[in-house]
Amino acid sequence: MADSALGLEKVAIAIIQQAIDLVHSLQDEHYTYDSKVMPAGTIGKHIRHVYDHFNLLQQSCTDTDRSIVLDYDLRSRNNPSEMDRSIAIRNLHQLQENIPRIPLGENLKLLATIDASDTNKYEFQSSFGRELFYSCIHASIKIHHYAAIKAICIELDLTVPKDFGMAPSTLQAA
Repeated sequence: MADSALGLEKVAIAIIQQAIDLVHSLQDEHYTYDSKVMPAGTIGKHIRHVYDHFNLLQQSCTDTDRSIVLDYDLRSRNNPSEMDRSIAIRNLHQLQENIPRIPLGENLKLLATIDASDTNKYEFQSSFGRELFYSCIHASIKIHHYAAIKAICIELDLTVPKDFGMAPSTLQAA
């Protein structure tokens, strides 16, 4: 299990580093550009969303006097990091430095909205490892945020690494 924990930690740090490297390479107007392809989407908003998932997991694990409760719906929209690349980079570096050292099998309670027309929060049993893995794939799998960021970069005629936003299994098959 220790190898799995170290491997997943390295993956999380690498995925966050991809975002840092991309944000460093952008100009401010690219970071805040309102995409035509991804309505209401900016690179900054997607970066903030990725940050929020990792950050909420970290925050839920900081109070060891209670059971871990995680609610991804508590994201902070219209955050200054959506507009300011330096804030985003600082936040992402903090994530890398503070990846919790918690056993992957540590149980947690996930609260989730499952239907926009239903105001109830539903409770699911999960684990720290499963949610760290989810945060990683939520950020990077080609069908989600990094892929959306890549689409906006292409719209702006910006070069991004070929493997940015590609699933590990897709890259292995190539």
